[in-house]
Amino acid sequence: MAHLLQLFKLLTIFIMCYDFGNCFQKNPIDDQCLRGEPKLLIKETIIDEDKLFWSACEEQNSTSVSINLANLNIESLPNNFINSDYVSCLDLQNNNFGSTVHVSDFSKVPNLKYLNLGNTKIVLESFFSYSYYSVSQNIETLILNNLQAFQVQEYDYTVSFDGFNTVLKFWPRKLKKLSLRNINFTDNKNFESFDFSLTKITHLILSDNNIDVINSEFFNKFPTTLTHLFVDRCNLQSYSASINKTASLIYLSMDSNSFSSDGCLDFDSHPDLKYLSLSNCEISSILQNTFYSNSKLINLDLSNNRLNQLSDKLFLKTIALETLNLNNNKCSKLPKLKTLTNLKELYINGNNISRLVEDSFDNLNNLEVLTLSRNYIVYIEDNAMNNLSNLRILDLSKNNIFNFEYKSSFSLQCLSLTKNYLYSMTNIQLGNTTLKYLFIDQNPVDEITPMSINYLTKDTSIIFR
Repeated sequence: MAHLLQLFKLLTIFIMCYDFGNCFQKNPIDDQCLRGEPKLLIKETIIDEDKLFWSACEEQNSTSVSINLANLNIESLPNNFINSDYVSCLDLQNNNFGSTVHVSDFSKVPNLKYLNLGNTKIVLESFFSYSYYSVSQNIETLILNNLQAFQVQEYDYTVSFDGFNTVLKFWPRKLKKLSLRNINFTDNKNFESFDFSLTKITHLILSDNNIDVINSEFFNKFPTTLTHLFVDRCNLQSYSASINKTASLIYLSMDSNSFSSDGCLDFDSHPDLKYLSLSNCEISSILQNTFYSNSKLINLDLSNNRLNQLSDKLFLKTIALETLNLNNNKCSKLPKLKTLTNLKELYINGNNISRLVEDSFDNLNNLEVLTLSRNYIVYIEDNAMNNLSNLRILDLSKNNIFNFEYKSSFSLQCLSLTKNYLYSMTNIQLGNTTLKYLFIDQNPVDEITPMSINYLTKDTSIIFR
């Protein structure tokens, strides 16, 4: 009878997962669809303006009319083609009307708040060549992606201004969100002829342009209201700013640029910065005082760079940090993180770490997610993880681990040891386990017996191949 009870327990907690579908999202605890190992991804923070801005307009103006005329191959629009006080959101992206459309065409839509003219073959100068006063002044979101811009002399304009620099100065007075991704500047002057100083823009998207350097002079034509700036894939090599223009900045995305030299990053002028993304920027080293002025930083992404060593003082002042992504670098040891007492998510996949020492995670009592997949970890000291009392998800997959002992598993719910060198279930020791999912697939485990897994509860699922 005892043998039958042991066998029943084994069958209760034992699941063989050969193919359980194609989805395993960020939180495996609530997933009903497992496929071998948890896909633990950093929180998505990049804004897709084409979707998010449109959704926001519809949500905020639910009692008014939204018109979507995108992707219809429209070649021309009649003058004042919309004459309505009720239309608030208008999407015209991916059409072919080009220079036949001018800003005056929207003068009969006084309550228009969202306008998307991206990829419509419009030339910015010709679009704004009519009087500024004909612009719908209630527009809050304007998307002008993939358009053309070139410098034109003053006499080409119907209304006289003091030179070209002031022509693109008169944006809608209520404009808050502006996207100018991938503007084709035929004269190679980039944004020299754009002036946003009279606006109250909060979100500015300049990604996929050729900017090279951002400095105090660059920000001279910016309003002090700017909170979100996107300059991804801009061939940037240096970044700095003046505090009188950018003190309100809370979100800065600069992915896929080239900051390969020391001292080319200066964030001292952003005391309120909360989200900073520097993924895939060819960064090989960071000065220890780079983030000293960013005590409010919550999310920092340094993934996909060439970092091989981080100063022990790098995170000395970022005490509010909750998410840190160091995936896909060349670090051979963990940086000192003792000051990050608020850290909840730590991602260090794809580095060169070979061992976890006793003080690796000191003071990280609030850490909930820790991923160290695709390293070279062989040895974990006995007390290396004893302080992680709130850890829910631990990913140690694709390492060289022979033995694993984790005593402080009071909150641990998901443990991935996929693709290591565990020859027996007795090489895994957990204390006070609350584990729900144990991934041991692609290990050379030769047998599993009831005694070898008696530390698990009846609710634990073992996933292996």
